[in-house]
Amino acid sequence: MICGKKISWKYAKQKGIFHILKDVSFELKKGRITTIIGQSGAGKSTLLKCIANVNSYYEGVITCDGKNVKNLNAMERASTIGFVHQQFHLFPHLSVLNNCTYSLMNVLEMGEENAKKRALEILDFLGMNSFIQFHPSHLSGGQQQRVAIARALALQPEFLL
Repeated sequence: MICGKKISWKYAKQKGIFHILKDVSFELKKGRITTIIGQSGAGKSTLLKCIANVNSYYEGVITCDGKNVKNLNAMERASTIGFVHQQFHLFPHLSVLNNCTYSLMNVLEMGEENAKKRALEILDFLGMNSFIQFHPSHLSGGQQQRVAIARALALQPEFLL
């Protein structure tokens, strides 16, 4: 379970301090689909970035199975919390397949053949197997999103944001 207690995130501007999140608490349970809804600018993406520890300068505590997410190393974070950004951040110089195998080989230190096998299974499941040699610039926005999801799923995280 991922738990957040009194999460606040703010930034300063010339006109003062702006709170994006203020004392937000939540629980995300394994095996459940949870939707965060709200108006544009309400802090949905900011909250997800805090949970994934992309935004680490928040107040409050976020734990995953009792461990503070700020204390997770790269390996623990990769296998625990998968995150697909709004902008997909695919490597433009890598093929679809290599975008999906990169973190398997470089973060999880998986061998190339095993990384390819895992990535190909997920890409096939997402209907992207005929695009494995394409680069992101040759894909539609929806196809790029599926590659980003495949890349996150390849790490087999316990949670996917």
